[in-house]
Amino acid sequence: MKVKTIPILSDNYTYLIIDKENKSCSAIDPASPEEIIPFIEKENLVLKNILNTHYHNDHTGGNLYLKETYKCKIYGPDGEKDKIPGMDIALKENDILKINNYSAKIFETPGHTAGHIIYWFEKEKKVFTGDTPVSYTHLTLPTNREV
Repeated sequence: MKVKTIPILSDNYTYLIIDKENKSCSAIDPASPEEIIPFIEKENLVLKNILNTHYHNDHTGGNLYLKETYKCKIYGPDGEKDKIPGMDIALKENDILKINNYSAKIFETPGHTAGHIIYWFEKEKKVFTGDTPVSYTHLTLPTNREV
């Protein structure tokens, strides 16, 4: 798994999870397609999935344009399925999302929004937290046992 951080808007980020084997990618919270598409095209990638952490426009603003352009699937929190543009698949606590060669465990992290979720890729040691405030002294994720 390769992760590309793309600065968007004036103070936010989108992350692309890149599967080098099949030249595909998934976008985490892609609010600004015009800042994401140039990288996707330059690298000859195919956007397969959008993973939203919550419904705010600075995380979902690019959903519909990217879905129309790339015919990708949109995942997001079950508790916000009616608020996330174009959402196809709702995720809940402890769901396992399999995309390409990677699996993410879903954690519900209400606070910033009532339905906020994070995506934890245990094998790759990557966690995408959206707007859930975390620090290394406060975030504890299990290593190889049940939550």
